[in-house]
Amino acid sequence: MNMKFCRNAVCRVAAAWLLLSLCFANSYAQGASVFFGVRTVIFGIVTDGTTAKQMLIITNTDSVGWVHGHVGAPSKSVFAISGSDTFSIGPGQKDTTYFTFSPVDVSILRDSVWITHDAWLGLGVTNPQKIVLTGQGLSPNDSSAQLKLGGFGGTTIPWSLQVDSSALRPFAFRNVSANPARHLYGTISGIHEPFGFGIGTPNFDLPDSAWDTIQFAFSPTSVGTFRDTLVMTSNATPPNNLIKIYLSGVATARTGSMPDAAITSTFIQFLGDSVGTFTQQFTVLVNPSVEAPLHITVAHTPNPPFTVSGQQSILDTLKADTILFSFAPTKGGKFTDSLVLLTDAPPPHNHIKINLSGTALSSSVATASIASGIRLTAVCLQNSELARITMGGVDGEHVTLRLYDESGAALGQLFEGIAVPDGTDLNYSIAALPYGVYFLRLECAHGIVSTKMNVRR
Repeated sequence: MNMKFCRNAVCRVAAAWLLLSLCFANSYAQGASVFFGVRTVIFGIVTDGTTAKQMLIITNTDSVGWVHGHVGAPSKSVFAISGSDTFSIGPGQKDTTYFTFSPVDVSILRDSVWITHDAWLGLGVTNPQKIVLTGQGLSPNDSSAQLKLGGFGGTTIPWSLQVDSSALRPFAFRNVSANPARHLYGTISGIHEPFGFGIGTPNFDLPDSAWDTIQFAFSPTSVGTFRDTLVMTSNATPPNNLIKIYLSGVATARTGSMPDAAITSTFIQFLGDSVGTFTQQFTVLVNPSVEAPLHITVAHTPNPPFTVSGQQSILDTLKADTILFSFAPTKGGKFTDSLVLLTDAPPPHNHIKINLSGTALSSSVATASIASGIRLTAVCLQNSELARITMGGVDGEHVTLRLYDESGAALGQLFEGIAVPDGTDLNYSIAALPYGVYFLRLECAHGIVSTKMNVRR
């Protein structure tokens, strides 16, 4: 009886062992064995708005059986599987699964996927297996909308006016992104007109390297101090996506006359030959006051090759004046300088700084100074991909018109021939030009003139 029981027990153990061995052998033959190159897929730092791709290599390390499996989808939308999410790998072969990372903000992101398969993993190893995905989003200046403040007084805009008068103050800002696809858009909200403040167009949409100026007005009807706080929201990289603008106005009783001032540009750019070419650019200074004339003094005269017309002037009420700046380089290169206009307007227009920038082209041919009467203008037509270029004062002359970028590099010749009477107009396509500043240079027998063209669609 005991011998029979022992024989039966031995038989049962042997049968169980045989069955287990067959199962392992069967599983091994069918599922083989698998090796993952990494357990963490690292994308590193990836620019906001772009997509990076990384791979996971799966190897069947067996010499007999196949491996079949499936890669689960990531849970976060910034990660994705590129291509097939299933695999069948022959003995000794490899398969590659690709993952993508498309960050939309500045942050470190992690996710994981689960891979299920029929490979033999060994005792104590679970199936499915976890693969970690990790990457960091980055928004540098060359890819994202970047807001830079300019204009007068930063984010605080002050007035000091008499009751029942009005004055404008500009608030300037720029999209300093270097990527043409990155527009800076947003709005300024929160104006309270009962305080005496007003705003021009509050919405903006700027391509890269473009400036915009929003005008604020203060028109007090009673004596007192008035303050308002506005909020400028945009798609700029934090913290400049949310900027507070402070308006401050002091209204005094009408006891006498007071001038005011506004200026169209405080940044003047030139392009000229390196020998003898004389070019001119201008800015317009306005006295919007109905009360008193505006007295202007050039406090700091710029150094050569820059000059400015007149040291002192008087601007009557509701009048504008053109201030001419000249650029006469004697050698090639880039030049910068600045000057200060002092006025008797209330702050901040009592002290206006104007920056000058000039690029001189290398030239071996001396050219006479510009003759009076030559005109060259360029205007980018609104809602169009055309620029209207007008050449005047060169009737019947042989002229050449060339285009340069902001650095002074020649981009091509736009026109060569005889100018017709009453001005020669060209419609030039700017569709292929990136947003930015360009120069046009008109040459004829008795002079050369250049002008700036801002490409802003």
